[in-house]
Amino acid sequence: MEIRAIQEYLDKNLVDADSVYASYSLGSLLQLGQNGDKKAKLQVLVTLKGLMYNSLKLHMAYLWLPEDDTLQMLSETVLQELKGWDAADPEGFCTHISHCFKNIIRNGVRRSCNHKVKEFSLGGTPEVEASPAEKLLDAREWENFFDSDRKATQQFSVRELLGRLTEKQRYVLTAEIFEDRDDVEIARMMNVKKAAVCRTKRRAVKQLRRILKVRQREGLPLC
Repeated sequence: MEIRAIQEYLDKNLVDADSVYASYSLGSLLQLGQNGDKKAKLQVLVTLKGLMYNSLKLHMAYLWLPEDDTLQMLSETVLQELKGWDAADPEGFCTHISHCFKNIIRNGVRRSCNHKVKEFSLGGTPEVEASPAEKLLDAREWENFFDSDRKATQQFSVRELLGRLTEKQRYVLTAEIFEDRDDVEIARMMNVKKAAVCRTKRRAVKQLRRILKVRQREGLPLC
């Protein structure tokens, strides 16, 4: 894949649905897309095509990846992830998608490198298994490749889940888990009854369980 080809592909395939949709905010497009509006979904992809380009350009990852398959996979990821995202948090959605892109690209690079190791040795002989030294070198290169991005993605997993909750649900869970506050304290902070805090917590946990079950059933990674 060449960087110029990426730009040409994005410009050719991801164009504004029309002038009306191009004027909508990302939050509005997310909401419309969740309601099945195909033009809104296309416009979300158009809005994020710059992020696709920059994610592939990072560390010259595009050199290891097939053009059409990779861009299609990134687009499908956007459409999949927008289904359950809180449309009122478009900035969080962009951050989440950025980490999803990095995961997909990193895994693609890894598969590509492993495939090439199986095909060629350092001497260029085809169909020869890599030597222990080659495998060690490949592992070390992979360990350093995207290292900061990998750590950031891991740290983002919790925030990605919390982003699927309502503001009240996030407040209750973060206060209990990260600040070690009980229901009485949280109720006082929110100026509500303790029973309301308990209800909010139950709904939040139920929502998190649903998300994790869906991801497990569909074989999706937690980005």
